[in-house]
Amino acid sequence: DTIEEIARAKAGVLQKGSLAVSANQRSEAALVLREVAEAQGASLHFFSPTQITKTHLLWKERERPRLQFTFTGGMLSGDYEARLIGRHQLQNFGTALTALEALLLPDSRVAGSLFSAAQFPSPKSIQESVHSAVAEAYLPGRLEMLSFNPMVFIDGAHNQQAAKMLVENLDALSACAPGTGKEHVLLFGMHDGKLSREEQEAFFAAFDAVYRIPVQDEGDDAVIEAMGKAMDAAYGAHPHALFVAAGSLYLLDGAAHWVEKHSSKTDERRKNQ
Repeated sequence: DTIEEIARAKAGVLQKGSLAVSANQRSEAALVLREVAEAQGASLHFFSPTQITKTHLLWKERERPRLQFTFTGGMLSGDYEARLIGRHQLQNFGTALTALEALLLPDSRVAGSLFSAAQFPSPKSIQESVHSAVAEAYLPGRLEMLSFNPMVFIDGAHNQQAAKMLVENLDALSACAPGTGKEHVLLFGMHDGKLSREEQEAFFAAFDAVYRIPVQDEGDDAVIEAMGKAMDAAYGAHPHALFVAAGSLYLLDGAAHWVEKHSSKTDERRKNQ
């Protein structure tokens, strides 16, 4: 029931004598992790947000938005560009890069089990591989752009923290030319108990229009059908908006079906012109 108790339960993953890497934590959680690591004789490294600088969201017409940032650490220091966008991804990438640097030190047990001294890759080849991996990393349904015209994003935001982050990320997208001045229209469906009524109202207030889709006790086909009808209504009323389908992951497939169907209709009209 407390941050400390949760942290102590999560810290059970720490093995004796292991190398451990953590994202930056609240002070009460970090203290517990340090205590457990010391008791286990584990080497614990924390990613620090100060290691990520020069963050920028790059979004060009008819392209996916890209996240740019600079990582300052060891051999993986440098400028990066990622397909995964959103402010929360900075912590994820920073933690992953911190872990890679710790794991790939030539004298680490992990590196020693992967490569002999003669086979150990050059720093340049490691840097190139990691830059490529960051650029290609992909997580479906997490602030993912399905279509540029109409502008449709999906995000599996199904708790208060994720909902707040989604609003912040949409504000960042609106600061880029393709999204500037567009209405924000939410297609929302969520299982009971995930967000309180007050939390939902605060979330909805960030949008120009909200369309509700029932998902509680509904089958996949029913959700896809309801999502299609909601998207038809939303697009008819707000044809130039930025649409985002968010909430339960069950909802996101319905948005993808609608985009595919809409694209097919558009292509057919062009052929007949």
